[in-house]
Order: sequence, then C-alpha cells, then structure tokens
Amino acid sequence: MSARRRKSTTKGTEDEQPASPPSSRKGKHKSTGQEGAGGKRPFRSCEKARCPAKKPICFAGSERCAGDGYTSRWYHLSAGEHFCNECFDYYYRSHRDGYKLMSAWKREWSSYGKTEANLKMYMVDEVMPYWVQCTVSGCLKWRMLPNDVQLSRELIQKYCCGMVQVGKQSINNDACNQEEDHRVEQTNDENWLTLLMNPPLLKNSPAAPYLQEYYPDGVGLSATCKVATMGVRGGNII
Repeated sequence: MSARRRKSTTKGTEDEQPASPPSSRKGKHKSTGQEGAGGKRPFRSCEKARCPAKKPICFAGSERCAGDGYTSRWYHLSAGEHFCNECFDYYYRSHRDGYKLMSAWKREWSSYGKTEANLKMYMVDEVMPYWVQCTVSGCLKWRMLPNDVQLSRELIQKYCCGMVQVGKQSINNDACNQEEDHRVEQTNDENWLTLLMNPPLLKNSPAAPYLQEYYPDGVGLSATCKVATMGVRGGNII
C-alpha cells in the first residue's frame, strides 16, 4: 500500500507519514454467483432454499433477457422455471412496454379472480411457455414450445420434435436426436411440487362450462379463462 503524504506538525519540516495499517477484520461478502476469470461472475445461482438450479435459464425472453447468463437476481417459480431481473423490469417498470401488457392482464384477473394479481402470477399465466411431448415412437421427449406458439388439442396429438404448428413439418429433421432439456428430469424429483411458488391453474378445461358460477382460480382454473368466467361476468358467484 502506498503511503499518504501529509505535513508534519513540526514547523519547518515535512515528513512522509505512513498510512495506518489495514484492519485485520475481513469485510463481509456473500458469494451468490460462480467466480470466473478476473473475479467476474458469468452466471448466478438461484437463491431459493433447496432449489437445485445452479445455472437458471430465463423463460421470459424480453428484449434485454439474460437468458442463461448473469443477472442480479433470479425470480424462482419452480425448480426449472425462473425469470431474470431484466425481464422483471420489463414487465414491472411503468416506462417499459411490458408494463402495459401486465397492467391489462391485472385488470382482467382482478375482475374475475380472487387471488392476488401479482407479477409472478402474470408470468405463470401469460409468459411461461408450454411443454409438449413428442408423439414419435421411440422418442417421447418433452420439448418447450416458443412463447408465441398457440397450444391446441390438435398440436398436442400430432406434435413431433421441432414442430412449431400443426401441418408444418419439423424445422429440424434431426430434432428427435437432440437431448431432452435437463429441466424435464427435475419434475420427477419428489420435492419438485414443494418448490412451486404458484399453484398450477388450467387455461382451459372440459369442466370449465360446469364451473361458471365459481371463481375460476378457486377451482383450479385461470381467472383469464373466458369460458370459466362467464358466470362471474354475470354476477352469479357461489
């Protein structure tokens, strides 16, 4: 450590006084990420207790999404489903485009549901992608669909790896040979359900027409399910 130079209290002389020795106390430092070259953290682990995700992957994919890289905070929804702080800002900050989408959803959810319309519930209900199982014999791997793909019964019944819509051939003829996402295996863990932050609510169900007089999120359905909320819109609530 270089010494600090200051004037001596003795008149007419100027001495070089060494700085005080550094304290032996170590500063507190909480390591939340993996150290890389030069001390930089190329990624950050999920801080949720018992979450096995050492290198989470953001499913939201906003314009500044961290993907599987570093973010200042991961928001945990399940053992294999997280969104990054950049995507949180995109939907939470009033000057960002995603805030309008979240606000419109919040008004609808608050009108027809009973549970709190918070950001995590929005991410589960509107942003979280679907997973579909390949129907090809000998494959049967689960694949995550892009966020903009509309899930339908026909797509589920005919889906094969790489397909983006019904009637369109796989974008990759070799898609079935690709490894299944490691997050799929985590759902087989007996503790997976205990790590869910929000209850899984169905976007639609054959039972929805028979549950119209109930709050949908009280009977396992999303509050944005149009069929399920017909009774709520009419004011007939049990």
